Amino acid sequence: MKMHFPEKIYQRIAEASAISGLSIEEFISDVVEREANRVLEDGKFWNMSAEAAVNIQHLMIEPPLINAAAKKADRDLLTHVRIRS
Repeated sequence: MKMHFPEKIYQRIAEASAISGLSIEEFISDVVEREANRVLEDGKFWNMSAEAAVNIQHLMIEPPLINAAAKKADRDLLTHVRIRS
C-alpha cells in the first residue's frame, strides 16, 4: 500500500526513522502497530471520573432495591447496548 504524506510530515517521519535506525516503512509500521495496540487496549476499559467510580462502589456495597424502573433499564440494556470483549 502506498501512502502519501504532506512534505512537512514526510520530512518529520524521515528524520524520526533515521534517528531510530529504521527504514521509513519499518518506522511507520512500528508506530501504527503501537497506536493500534493502544487503541485496542483502551477500548477494553471504561473511562470515568473518580466521583463516578466512588458512586459505583457505593452501589455495589448497598445496591438499590429492584423496582419497575430498574427492570426496564435492564431490558433496555439488553436491547440497546453491545458489550465488546
